[in-house]
Amino acid sequence: MDDKIIKIEFNIWATNEEEVAELRKEICAFIDFHGQQGRKVSARKLTEALRRWQSNPFVKQSIINHFR
Repeated sequence: MDDKIIKIEFNIWATNEEEVAELRKEICAFIDFHGQQGRKVSARKLTEALRRWQSNPFVKQSIINHFR
């Protein structure tokens, strides 16, 4: 495969830079954890997962409740 690591940047609501740093750390930890388990968190697969979350009512409700 021709996959390569590419840095992304996006806007997110936050109270301060410390929250953003914590988010960055957790996202990196998530990607690293799955990599250590032999699962590649690729842009394509993560995009697909984000698009599909609404089709699972339990996941959808959990996410909606979390962001309230």
